[in-house]
Amino acid sequence: GPYSTLSWYHFSMANIDQGSWRIWVPTVFIYLFSAYIFFTMKQEYKHFVELRMEFLGKGPSAGIDQTQQTYSVMVERIPSDLKSDRALYDYFNRLLPGKVHSSSIILNVPDLEVTAQRTQRVTRRLEKSIAYYYATGQRPTHISGRPRITLLGIECS
Repeated sequence: GPYSTLSWYHFSMANIDQGSWRIWVPTVFIYLFSAYIFFTMKQEYKHFVELRMEFLGKGPSAGIDQTQQTYSVMVERIPSDLKSDRALYDYFNRLLPGKVHSSSIILNVPDLEVTAQRTQRVTRRLEKSIAYYYATGQRPTHISGRPRITLLGIECS
């Protein structure tokens, strides 16, 4: 072909002459390879479905009490007087005596992460100020509204 060379390009499709029968070799190979991949994916999916049906039918493992994992339900729009683990457990235990394993309340608190990060930032600044006071004997000052710079995770004021 036009790109004859001694390197790896010698084995590439760019080195096959236009109209040569050799162009069919990679074409047939890609079809066979694709068929193999689809066959393998289908076999894996069949195996997955078998395992999933067994799991749903028998449970996660024999001999181990998986009551909570197997029979969990999610309840939304809980009244405010039942928004504690104990109150919700008592309520459902009154409805279904002896059938309730446990209850857990997950609260949606969108500002919690922002508040936690702010608390950590203020705590770091306070600890830095205390360390500065013990090291120098001078009380550090804070100017409100002064921009702070963070460089490589270290806050510089």
